[in-house]
Amino acid sequence: MKLDLGCGNKKDGDIGLDFHRTPAVDVQASLLGGLPFRDEVFHRVASHQVLEHLPLGHVGGKDPLFELSDEVWRIVKPGGIWETDVPYALSYAPYSDPTHRRFFVPETFQWLTYPDKAPYYPRKLWLPDRLEIDRGFLRNLRYNSYHVKTHLPRVFRIVQHLHLGHPDGITVWLRKEGTTTLRESPRS
Repeated sequence: MKLDLGCGNKKDGDIGLDFHRTPAVDVQASLLGGLPFRDEVFHRVASHQVLEHLPLGHVGGKDPLFELSDEVWRIVKPGGIWETDVPYALSYAPYSDPTHRRFFVPETFQWLTYPDKAPYYPRKLWLPDRLEIDRGFLRNLRYNSYHVKTHLPRVFRIVQHLHLGHPDGITVWLRKEGTTTLRESPRS
């Protein structure tokens, strides 16, 4: 089963969740304060153009990005995928919408996948699965998990210097480990 978080008017999945009521919404709820689903119920969760709208600061002691990430981790089955896409911070897109609060570059997602990134900040950790960079004319540069983990920062810097325009968006697929064993940052 697939859940679309922040589905708006168009649902990408079996169940659509959004704060605002539209015909596509099956569950009307906030993304913060806990998602209204049992543990490990979805194979896939999508959040298209949602994370940039999360508020800044700490809500209940945790940054809203980490809070939502932990909640998605909780409701995804072991081996399941969270697919999320966001506008790229150096394009015009994040600044054209006054409701955007956060800005992303590919390295931002390392905070959700690497235990050595701020280990004092407890959070569930995802496994990087795939990343695509939408570059307008160079559509969807694709990297598998090995490349995401080992080569992405270097390759991305090289591609930026080709003067082919800045990326427009970033799509990331994060995978929950295939066991029920928690993979958390050290102080969780």
